[in-house]
Amino acid sequence: MLRALTIIGTCLVASNALAKSVIVCEPTEAGGSQVVMDLSARSDGESTLACISGDFVSDMTPCAPEGGWGMSFPTGSASLSGVTMRWQDLDEHFGGVASFRKTSTELRFAGGFADGSGVPEDDWTFTANRLDGTAALVNEGKTSAYACEAKEQLF
Repeated sequence: MLRALTIIGTCLVASNALAKSVIVCEPTEAGGSQVVMDLSARSDGESTLACISGDFVSDMTPCAPEGGWGMSFPTGSASLSGVTMRWQDLDEHFGGVASFRKTSTELRFAGGFADGSGVPEDDWTFTANRLDGTAALVNEGKTSAYACEAKEQLF
């Protein structure tokens, strides 16, 4: 019996080690869709990438290192073609571009499409206030309000 409890306890600890915290943002007005931010979603081998998901994201993998940019292929699955910390590297990129900035009071993701002729303008921005949990999505000239909170994944 003690051995069985030890095994169950070990499985629960291992299961909890796999779970992590994400930031879930719900629209405060009807008609919006959920946004999820994962500040340690994946690694490119050199740095941790933060990612955002929501209906406003299209034709890119919206992940970037803190203070940098993630560059996506222009077609197909639009997976990441690379990441950079230098804005100059965006000059000749053709495809989706996402950026991520973090301060003590704010998280900011932005995304757009680069046409190979310079740094792209943002098509959308999502900015979350780390102190009060409010957030704003600016997309196609419209601002939508959100309420965010950190949640532990179950598995």
